[in-house]
Amino acid sequence: MTLLSFPSRDNQPTASQSSPENKPDNMPNHAGPSQVLVDVSALALHLGRAIGLPAIMLLPEPEDDSLLSAEETDDGDPIPVVVVGGGLLYGTDRSHTALSAAGALAHTLICRELPVTATQLWTGRAAVLGYLGILAALVWGSLLLCIIAGAVCGSALLAGQALQRSSEYAADLAAWRLLEGAYLDGHACLTALLSDIADREPRHYQRFGWLISGVPTAAARARALAAAIPGDAAR
Repeated sequence: MTLLSFPSRDNQPTASQSSPENKPDNMPNHAGPSQVLVDVSALALHLGRAIGLPAIMLLPEPEDDSLLSAEETDDGDPIPVVVVGGGLLYGTDRSHTALSAAGALAHTLICRELPVTATQLWTGRAAVLGYLGILAALVWGSLLLCIIAGAVCGSALLAGQALQRSSEYAADLAAWRLLEGAYLDGHACLTALLSDIADREPRHYQRFGWLISGVPTAAARARALAAAIPGDAAR
C-alpha cells in the first residue's frame, strides 16, 4: 500500500513544478510491477495536485484484472483509495495501456468528487416508497395498488438510472478537463480508456442492456465526449 501526500494549499507547487515540462514523462511503462507502481505514483501525484487532493492511497491488487478502480471509503474521507489491478501491473508494454490508465485514474478521482444531486436522492426515495407499496399491496391483496406502486417503483428506478448515465457523461468531461489541466492529452487518454471498456462490454449490453444500467455504453460516452469538448481538442 502506498500513500501519496500532496502539498497543502499553503505549499502549492511552483509554476515551474506544475508546468508542462514537469508532467510525468512515462505513464505506466510496464517494465515490471515495481516500476508500474512508481509510474502510477508519479501520475497520481501530478493529477492529485491538479485536483487539489490532500493525498491518494494506492493499493496493488494483482488478482484484479482491471487497470485502476476506486475502493469504497467512509463518507467525508478526504483521501481516495485507488486499486492498481493486475491488468496494469502485468500488462503488456503498450502506449495505449498507459493512456488508458491515465484516463482511468482521472475518471476515478472525478467520480469520487461528484456530489449526489437532490433529484437523484428523490428518485431513490420514490423507488423505495414504490417497493414498500408493492409489499403493502401484496399483504392487503390489492391488485390496483400493486400496479400503481409497481409503476412508481419502476419509473423511479429507470429515472435514477438515466440520471446516473448523465452523471457518467459529466464525469467523462470533467476527467478530460482534469487531464488537460495537468498538461496531458485528455482526449487520447479517455479514448483509450473507452476503447478498452468497449472491448469488454457484452454485445447484449451494447444493444439494450444499458437501458437498465446507470452506465452508458462506451460508444455513447465516446460520442458524448467528442461532442462536448472543443473541436480542436479532439485530435
